[in-house]
Parts: sequence; C-alpha cells; structure tokens
Amino acid sequence: MTSMNTAGLVYKAQGRLTEAIAFLESALESRLRVVGPDHVDTLESMVPLGAAYIEQGTLERGVQLEEKVVKTPEAILRKEHSLRFEALVELGLGYFRQGRLHEAIQLHTSALADFEHVFGPHHPHVLRALSNLAEELRVEERLKDAVRAQERAVKGMEVTYGVNHQFTTKGRERLDELRKSLETAPAIYDVSTTPHLVDNKTCKPHGASDDAEKPPQSAIEMAYAVGNNVVLINNLPRVPDQEIVSRIAVLES
Repeated sequence: MTSMNTAGLVYKAQGRLTEAIAFLESALESRLRVVGPDHVDTLESMVPLGAAYIEQGTLERGVQLEEKVVKTPEAILRKEHSLRFEALVELGLGYFRQGRLHEAIQLHTSALADFEHVFGPHHPHVLRALSNLAEELRVEERLKDAVRAQERAVKGMEVTYGVNHQFTTKGRERLDELRKSLETAPAIYDVSTTPHLVDNKTCKPHGASDDAEKPPQSAIEMAYAVGNNVVLINNLPRVPDQEIVSRIAVLES
C-alpha cells in the first residue's frame, strides 16, 4: 500500500496525473479494505488523490475527497494535523475552480490564521495559501488585497527559500504583474483595501454589509459550514511531493 501511494505521489509531482490517480486510487482502495475509511493511513491517500483530481479538472471527486479529510472527527485526526491543513488548501483550490469564489476566499483567509498559529508565518503551507488567496482576490477584482497577500507570500518565500530561489522569483514576478494590474485598473474596479482580509482575521463576502452574518473563525468550521456542491496558479510545490522526488533521486544516484 505504501509503495503504491509513494509511486502515485512521484507521478503527481512529475505532472503525470493519469498514472498518479491510478496508483493513488489503488492505494486508497487497499487502505479502505485493510484499515477502514477513518484511519490516518486512508486519509493520507485521500489528500493527494483529491489534489490530483482537482488538478486534472475532475472537481467533484476531488472536492469530495478533501472535504472528507477536513471533516474527519478530531478523535481520528487531530485538529492541527498537517493532513488536515493540506486538505484545506486543496479544498479552497477546488472551490475556486468550481467557481465558488467567496467560499474559496473565506476558507483560505480563515485557514491562514490556523496555519500561522501551528506552523509559523513562513511555512510552505502558509505561503501557498497566501498565493492562492492572492489569485482569488485578483479574479474578484480586489487588486489591492491581492497585492498585499502576494507581498506577504514573497516576503515569506525570501525567508524560507532565499531571495534567488526559483519559487521566490516566480512569486516576485506574480507580484509585479498584480502591481501593474492595480496601476492600470479602470476606475470602475473596486480596488479598495480590506485590511483584515490579509491580516488573518475573519472576512465577509465581498459587497456584504457590516450586518451580514460573519463566517466561522476557523477554517475547519468554515469547511463544515459550506455544502458539497479559471485556473489557479500554484507557485509553490507540495512539500511531501518534493521530498519524495528528492529521496528517490538520491537512491537512484
């Protein structure tokens, strides 16, 4: 089971999604049969499989898998487990690609507070959530907020990866594009800043009044609150994938 899951992760990191999904589905089926649906090993297969389906465009299946992980009771998967946080990032991406923009923004915004509390402000989970959020805000034409989110992402990348790393360079290029869009934005665009949105506090849907019902504080509560039912630029790789590829390269050398 572990070898099938590892092979799926490697194929996924290489962008070979058809092969990745085949191996990850096989691993998931085996784990469901051997340890059951609520075991951590089973959830470990669900997260990358859901991510692969979302990347492939099979959104309903991908979102379903990530929601299953996020909604797993804490008795099985503790609230601060890395699998739950990775599923949150993927779930927000799935919502975004489904056109559920407000839900994606709310989920990624509330997730940032949880991520920073557990991992610190420069962890790859935090940086990826910020990059995703910046793209979602750009699509919603909230350009000042998008710039601020991407600025935070780039600062974190400089600390985590270094100023000349390819991830930092790509993040900086994306930031430059957002700044140019802001400078040339028509006056009719709403480019007003919502400070709390990128300061890890609760946000409300764009255009909602102050009296509107506030979304849950926790990203996990947010995932429970929403129902089951544009391509997002992912500037950062998923850490587990890269670690696996690196280890295999060492073994093959």
